[in-house]
Amino acid sequence: MVWRNRSTCLKSIKRRMLDNYYQKWYSEINNSSKRKSIALFKHTFNRAHELAIETGRYTNTPQNERLCKNSVESEYHVLLVCPKYRELRTKYLKPYYCHWPYLNKFESLMCCNNKTTFYNISKFIYFAKKIRIS
Repeated sequence: MVWRNRSTCLKSIKRRMLDNYYQKWYSEINNSSKRKSIALFKHTFNRAHELAIETGRYTNTPQNERLCKNSVESEYHVLLVCPKYRELRTKYLKPYYCHWPYLNKFESLMCCNNKTTFYNISKFIYFAKKIRIS
């Protein structure tokens, strides 16, 4: 009987610690100028990607030095700007997003609820990752 209570207590403590962490994380995402593009669409906690904008945080690389060629390698850059992914962009994204990209287009794309658009973004990311690995 004691172990059940202890187990329940430990689970409650773990849940509370996770809740506190998620709350802190969400606050940092929304209040950070360094993460302004990700805060537009990321509302749940999960693993991060491997773009230089993210991995540079772990090595204390200044944000302006987390580059892909001459631009900061951010989510926005990869999805709408980087010449390396032009062919994928043309294949999977509507021309509206590809011509004259800017942050509002990125935000509307990332917040889109259209299943086809979501599916195409997923394919873009999948194939972009394959290009990055090769």
